[in-house]
Amino acid sequence: MVGISGFGWSMMSTGMLKYTQDALQLGTLEYVIVAVVLLLFIFIFLYFWRKRIQKKGKKATLLLVFLLAVCFFPVTLLALIPMESYLILGIIFMMGIAAILGGWFLFPYIVYADIAEDDEKTTGELKAGIYAGFPSIILNIFQAVGAILIGALFELPDIVVGTGDPFTLGLLIFGPICSIILLVSYFYTKKYVTLDFEWEK
Repeated sequence: MVGISGFGWSMMSTGMLKYTQDALQLGTLEYVIVAVVLLLFIFIFLYFWRKRIQKKGKKATLLLVFLLAVCFFPVTLLALIPMESYLILGIIFMMGIAAILGGWFLFPYIVYADIAEDDEKTTGELKAGIYAGFPSIILNIFQAVGAILIGALFELPDIVVGTGDPFTLGLLIFGPICSIILLVSYFYTKKYVTLDFEWEK
């Protein structure tokens, strides 16, 4: 689950700032504004998601993070609409990304720690090192593949919207592609992954 979704998260993390700069063609000051919005809202939503985990549980919260990402990431297609200024779209884009990443950033380490503790309670053996090390290898492999794919997407032909500068078609479609990847993660997690254990109650 972490590996498959890491594929999509790495693509979005790699492409989001380039999207605001090239597709939305934000100037230096506008670029700084959306970057500050990103950082600020990540911290705000880290708190929100932590509270939701305490209230609704880890699995329900993670599934909601996936669903929000699936629904929101295709917003990259809105760069096809000519606008006088894309600043508002850039701010909305970064607020959405921050809300989603703020949720996702909580989970990998929570998942590893809980699975290791559950295994220890079941077998009596402490294997925290295995659960921390091996999944990281898988995650790194998927993230590397994601970086290769996003690089290939950014090599696609350029398009022009309105009177703006040309930018690669890949900046429009990488959002929907990330959505498809995370939709797979959603169904896999929903069916096969246990995140809330009996001993936690």
